[in-house]
Amino acid sequence: MKSAKLKLIAIGDLHGSSAWKRIVFADCDKAVFIGDYVDGMMKSDREIYSNLEELVQLKQSQPEKVVLLLGNHDVQYLHYPDYRCAGFRPDAQKQLTAFFKKHRSLFQMAWQSGKYMFTHAGVSNSWFRRHKKLFLRYSYNGKNLAEVLNAIYQNAQDRAPLFEIGPAREGTSRYGGILWADAEETCNDFLDGYHQVVGHTPMPKIKKMGNKKSSITYIDLPEYLFDYLQVEI
Repeated sequence: MKSAKLKLIAIGDLHGSSAWKRIVFADCDKAVFIGDYVDGMMKSDREIYSNLEELVQLKQSQPEKVVLLLGNHDVQYLHYPDYRCAGFRPDAQKQLTAFFKKHRSLFQMAWQSGKYMFTHAGVSNSWFRRHKKLFLRYSYNGKNLAEVLNAIYQNAQDRAPLFEIGPAREGTSRYGGILWADAEETCNDFLDGYHQVVGHTPMPKIKKMGNKKSSITYIDLPEYLFDYLQVEI
């Protein structure tokens, strides 16, 4: 007898938007937020902070259902003064840094269900091959990539590759890591054997590329086009 499929939704970059409140979370088994909760250009510091508080409250009320991934805009506050990026808000830094540090256990770098892999920006074959020795050192076995990425993130001595920025985002690394990989890097080089769901690169609509074996779906949409991915896995 086949097990019941998991009804999953994935929500792209919010940047202070409260559009996620339109979602009926009772209709899904799992809800994955793809990161970048802060630094919305059209949002006030107060709006951004209040929205972040409500997201954390949602996670606390349904800890097994809700997954909060970290994005590049979030880590610049969590790990301030490291990992700075455009959009940084100096006036909001102390409050956001304190909040992220207080609730850091509620956030993670990656989440996985079978061959479905969720990170903020995605994993390219090129970046994966470049750091495969590191993954193997963390007991990567072809099935536990999210677990390995989360473990690497917890080790300050090893986490640098996750934050790499490639030329597509005006960085100095050869390839972008899971917080910074641009769609230009991943659209034709998404990791073999996985169905990835990512944000980071703005799109006019949800866009999927790939086939039955491997794919990548981009879900970072502007607020006025808000939508979210729904899938059964």
